[in-house]
Amino acid sequence: MSWDAGALIALCACWLSSALSLSLALFGRKRRDMSYRWLGAGVLVMLTGGVFGQFARIRRWPASQLLIIDDLNMVLVLAGAACVVVSAVAWMRSRRTGASRL
Repeated sequence: MSWDAGALIALCACWLSSALSLSLALFGRKRRDMSYRWLGAGVLVMLTGGVFGQFARIRRWPASQLLIIDDLNMVLVLAGAACVVVSAVAWMRSRRTGASRL
């Protein structure tokens, strides 16, 4: 097995664990706060771009399609980073309102 296939397997495992964690946070008994949900969504979006890109490289797609995948990865990373920033803002806001209640 090549390093590329191993990286794809690792990315898929991370994607599945993130998707499971996010779904449990959304629908589980113990619901998490909004910052955890935003963080999970951001990580899932970024990992989706990584899985797409790695799959395209393993399958040896043409260079024109790899450029499109790279552009898609850039958009997904920016969207994921925006979700992580929203998560940090939501966490800070919840910490501030939680401290004022005490």
